[in-house]
Amino acid sequence: PTAAAHPERATEQSESVTKINAHTINETARWLEGSILTSTPTRYGYGRGFCGDLWVYCASKKNELPPTVGKQWPQASNSGRPRSLMAGPTPADSTGDRVAALNLQLAKASPGRIIARALEEFGAHIAISFSGAEDVLLIEYARQSGRPFRVFSLDTGRLHPATYRYFATVEQHYNIRIEYCFPEAATVQQLVRTKGMFSFLVDGHRECCQIRKVAPLRSYLSGVSAWITGQRRDQSPGTRAQVEAVELDANTGRNGHKLVKFNPLAGRTSTEVWDAIRAFEVPYNPLHAQGMVSIGCEPCTRATLPGQHEREGRWWWEQATHKECGLHGSKPDAS
Repeated sequence: PTAAAHPERATEQSESVTKINAHTINETARWLEGSILTSTPTRYGYGRGFCGDLWVYCASKKNELPPTVGKQWPQASNSGRPRSLMAGPTPADSTGDRVAALNLQLAKASPGRIIARALEEFGAHIAISFSGAEDVLLIEYARQSGRPFRVFSLDTGRLHPATYRYFATVEQHYNIRIEYCFPEAATVQQLVRTKGMFSFLVDGHRECCQIRKVAPLRSYLSGVSAWITGQRRDQSPGTRAQVEAVELDANTGRNGHKLVKFNPLAGRTSTEVWDAIRAFEVPYNPLHAQGMVSIGCEPCTRATLPGQHEREGRWWWEQATHKECGLHGSKPDAS
């Protein structure tokens, strides 16, 4: 479409986004092929990465969004779009091929667009992983999509008291119920009786994390087809530098099928994430205000100093290359 053919869609680029009227938003969204939260640049400058999400936010704060915003928009064509991942593989179309195609399509898309597409693809069989930290932004983007969504969290039994209170705040703010996952009591009891409450300070955190986090996660993921995480490439350059927007997960999903993982924030920086949290007025864990950037269990989290990488606040007694708890394993074979 051109401005001459559709004069109602033309807006001066210098005009504040807060002045864009509901009709323009409604019309523009329809020709952006599927979502208002898009990474596709347009002649009017709308929807380019992060700015596209802020544009929607500014209008929504004035209650100007039409009732269709956040819903599935009519699509002119499905050409070039990978077949739904929920449809199951065909002899000529493996899950890995379709995940690769979807990743190529969404690699430069905005986080909101990626989440909207993930929810569209998997519906009730996908869930958002929430750790009680800045990944709360994922929940905000899911809310903006207008689609139903699920949220789960791992309760290790060793989280900060402030994090537990924060969970309640998030549930109230978004009117949701988080699906909490707990470790096997007998296994935790055996570990503590054998090695004490702080064995991870002596022989590393892997065993404790395996029992309190990895095992409950695998159990939960066995009941879904895909999950959404808050992983970013800049969180841990040594271990997360190759994180993709969409990829196969090493765990097994629902009905024994391969599990798909969406990482909407993969290409975002910590600064960009926090800009969005403040812009959308999203509630955040008060521990962040105490200098804690990466937040996990209470004994394994501490504040970082200016200039320190965020992962230096986790398992500081171990080597930097070992600062992963095992939740995000290596990628499986894509075939």
